Amino acid sequence: MFDRGIVSEESLVLTPQGDETYILCRSPARWGKELAIRSRFSGRMEKALAKRIAAGKLKGRHKIERRLGSIQARPPGGGPL
Repeated sequence: MFDRGIVSEESLVLTPQGDETYILCRSPARWGKELAIRSRFSGRMEKALAKRIAAGKLKGRHKIERRLGSIQARPPGGGPL
């Protein structure tokens, strides 16, 4: 859809009860921001896991999954103020 020269992505979403429909709109700038957030987060997880595996601390699948869960639970680090 064109609105003021900006192309946006729209989608219809039903609530789980099915009684309401929402129209979700996302601009290309927002899509890019979400992509950057996800890639930064996944890069941080990969780096932390690789560090633990290289140190020999994570050898079993169960331990790797538990460590991944704890990494995901961490709050994002704030940048310098």
